[in-house]
Formats: sequence, structure tokens, C-alpha cells
Amino acid sequence: MQILSIQMRNIKSHRDKEYEFSSGINVLSGPNGIGKSTIFEAVGYALFGVDARDFVGNIDRFVTIGEKKGEVKVVFQPGDDETYQASRTVGSNSKWLLARKVGEDFEVEDHANAEETQNRIKELLGLNNGRSLADQFKLVIGPFQNDFLGPFVIKQQTKRQEAFDEILGIDAWRKTYKGSKALLDAVTHKIELIAAEVEFKQEQLEVLPEKNQELKDVKEARKVNSGKLKSEQAAHDKASGQLKQYEKQKEALDAVRSGLEKTRDRITTGKEHIGSQNTLVKQAKEAIKLLEKH
Repeated sequence: MQILSIQMRNIKSHRDKEYEFSSGINVLSGPNGIGKSTIFEAVGYALFGVDARDFVGNIDRFVTIGEKKGEVKVVFQPGDDETYQASRTVGSNSKWLLARKVGEDFEVEDHANAEETQNRIKELLGLNNGRSLADQFKLVIGPFQNDFLGPFVIKQQTKRQEAFDEILGIDAWRKTYKGSKALLDAVTHKIELIAAEVEFKQEQLEVLPEKNQELKDVKEARKVNSGKLKSEQAAHDKASGQLKQYEKQKEALDAVRSGLEKTRDRITTGKEHIGSQNTLVKQAKEAIKLLEKH
């Protein structure tokens, strides 16, 4: 891949600049603050999709002071005779476009979103290895000037190894292992829970015959008690019948007694009446005798 030119409009100190590059090695020289690093950052921004905040922290600082929007255009050849232009705006409603040169003009390819644009550029550059273009630029293609020696000067062996693994693209194995280890721990925990539940169920199965016998004994006892209950119910019904008969006999006896009492009262009243009549008869006889004497 060869970068043919880069055009910057309202990008930091470059209000409207275009630089062309020849084949081979190109050297950017000049005093500090002239904007050499900005060219490097602009390539990462427009061609590799690096977030401007990775360079300057605040995206507003990536735009020329006093301006609201900026734009970077990078013309490149991926390795064949085809020429492409990657353009990306800075500011609100930022757009990332890829255009192929047809004749003297560039025709923009129809991409649904920035992800499609990135995938197309990855395909053209031969960097379709699973990593994002931004990560490949920051780790390998164009590490930031403050981080260029980073992996070589890290003192901790583990961190140094992790840094080189990330650069070489083999950190995915370590990340996969860590991710799968968490999954394995979760599965192991689930297996332990299931094993404990199985053990509990097994203990329940072991006492099942004993429980079945207890249930059988309870059923037999209920059967015996049911027989007793029926017998006692029959005796109760018989006693209830006899009690009703006795109550009827008692009512009849009470009626006879009541009639007898009335008869006795009548007899007593009759005797008193007879006595009074006898007294009157006696008095009448005595009166007759007195009359006969006179």
C-alpha cells in the first residue's frame, strides 16, 4: 500500500494543506509545532478510522481554532493499479467515505455505514484479520510518538508480554482463555449445584421404601378404624332408635299419668260432693223427725 497524497482542511494548524508523497521512504522534517505529527494523526483518522480523541483528548482540539468542522482526504493505492480516496470529516455529523478513482474523478462507493467502509478498507489493505483498523494503526502501523518504545521499556515481565501479545495479535488466545475460564467456573458451579441436588434426591429415594411401608400401615390402620367406625355408627344408630322409642313411650306414659291425675281429681271432687249431699240428707231427716214430733 502506498499513500499518494493527503489533504487537510481546518485540521489543527493546517487550514488548507495538501502533501504529496513519492514511492519509497518519505521524511517529514521541520521545527517543533509546525504540524508534522498532525499529518501522521490525519492519516490514522481518515484511512484507519482512529478516534480523534485518541490523539488530542478533546475532539474540538483536532479542528483549527475558530472553525467548527474539518476534513481529511487520503489518496492511496492498495497495491494494484487502482487508486482510492478515504475522506473523513471532523465535527457534528461526521462522515467516513471511500471513493475509487475513475478517470480523473473519484466515485464514492455505496456503504450503509462506517462499519462497511472500514471493512472495505481492511479488504483493500489486506488487514482483514479480525482487529479493527484503529487498533492495528495504534498498535503496529503508527504507534503514538510517546508510546513508540512502550513495550520495550516496560519493566514488569507480565505486562511487557501482554503488550507484545497485543501487538502480535496473539492476545486473543489469552483473552479467550480468561473469558472461557469464567464460563468454566460458572459451569463447574452449576454442576456442583446439580450434584448436590442429585445427592438430595438420592437420599429421598433411599428412604422411599420405608415411607411406602409407613403409608401402607397408615392405610391399614385407616381401614381398621373405618370398620370400627362403621360398627360404632351402627351401635349409635341403634341406640338412637331405642332412645326415640323410649321417648315415645315416655310421652304415652306421661299422657296416662296426666289422665290418671285428672281422674283422681274428679274422684276427690265427687267424694266431697257426696259428703256434702250426705250432710244435707242427714239434716233433712232430722228436720223431718222434728216435724213429726210436733
